[in-house]
Amino acid sequence: NKTLLGEKDVWWSETTAYNSDKNGKDESGFVVASGYGLEANTEHAVVVHDLNGTKVGCGLLELKDDTSIAVLRADMGKYAGSTDNEINPKGVVTVDVFDDD
Repeated sequence: NKTLLGEKDVWWSETTAYNSDKNGKDESGFVVASGYGLEANTEHAVVVHDLNGTKVGCGLLELKDDTSIAVLRADMGKYAGSTDNEINPKGVVTVDVFDDD
């Protein structure tokens, strides 16, 4: 992202934050202009941070072949190297890719 957007991190802002319920569940959506299209976002890591900014979960965006629109999906799991045994992220992040043209 630095090449296209400089120091601005489009993935980290108040518009990309979410609030989970007492069980850690959330369903939300937001728009991110990453500067990349479908191909460049494929195999891009999605990282979940806790309230302190510590990386606790991650997943890799993969192209879904079973749809007629551009959809990437990441199956989320524990962040590699995470030492917090009380946090065990799981779920799915789905990204619809829209071309600006």
